[in-house]
Amino acid sequence: MRIREDLDVAFVSAKGPVRPENQDDLLLYEPLEDRVLERRGRLFALADGMGGLLGGAEASRTALRGFLAGFLEAVERAEEEGASRPELAPILHEAFARACESVAAEARRRPEFSDMGTTLTACVVRGEEVVGIHIGDSRCLHLSSRGDAWATELHTSPGMDHILTRALGVGGQQEQADDFALRLQSGDSFLLMSDGFWNSISIEEMRTSIQGAKIEEAAQELVQMALARDGQDNASLLAVKRLSAWEPGLASREIEETEVTTPPWEGISSILPGILERRWPLLLALVGILFLLIALWIQGLGSELSIR
Repeated sequence: MRIREDLDVAFVSAKGPVRPENQDDLLLYEPLEDRVLERRGRLFALADGMGGLLGGAEASRTALRGFLAGFLEAVERAEEEGASRPELAPILHEAFARACESVAAEARRRPEFSDMGTTLTACVVRGEEVVGIHIGDSRCLHLSSRGDAWATELHTSPGMDHILTRALGVGGQQEQADDFALRLQSGDSFLLMSDGFWNSISIEEMRTSIQGAKIEEAAQELVQMALARDGQDNASLLAVKRLSAWEPGLASREIEETEVTTPPWEGISSILPGILERRWPLLLALVGILFLLIALWIQGLGSELSIR
């Protein structure tokens, strides 16, 4: 994937040590021709398949493929109707509807995945204009000298961040997605991230790392940090920093998705304290049952020896 050099971009994804698969997926689209880029902008998206349901990985991949197809169809139709710079929010909602249709069709095709679902957070960058759409508990953070702010709201139950109130898919019903907008001036950044990332990293840590190093190195370091602290969930980060104003003829550079890994013992060592803190009554009961079984076994063994 090639990105023009007015933006610095990194996308990093990692499977948590206790996860059987990585259900996060990332999307980047940049037109090859300058005149097309000037009209359409660039598309960035992140989807996090719902790990508690079958088909989470298929849901995120299917949603992003459908979203891109819907985006291209909608923007091409707007251009054919004479729009020189199409309004982006309606186009993103059309793309979202197409993503919903794609996931629903895949669920019908594969009944074992009938309840599959995913989050989706996406935005288009066109000059300084950033317009986005969002559903679920993935997030977009805007880092700026004018102040850092979350651009999206969490669609989760109050006090229960792991329970989604809105998602794409999950039985075929199309939920309402939020849209958002921000200005991306030179030196500003925005980050798209899954909950396996933002649950573990503070805004200050994100800002310090992204502003203080090459964005690719910073993104890898932050995802490694998220894995080391939590380790249970997949962690994904798509980071975009504006270096300069866009103009025709800018050179481009090749970027690739980076997948980082953490040795299993690091993930387990970070998980155990949390498990012990949250599950100690259950663990205490299990230890009690174990000692009871051992005592019964010893008693039975003693009876057997006395009979003999």
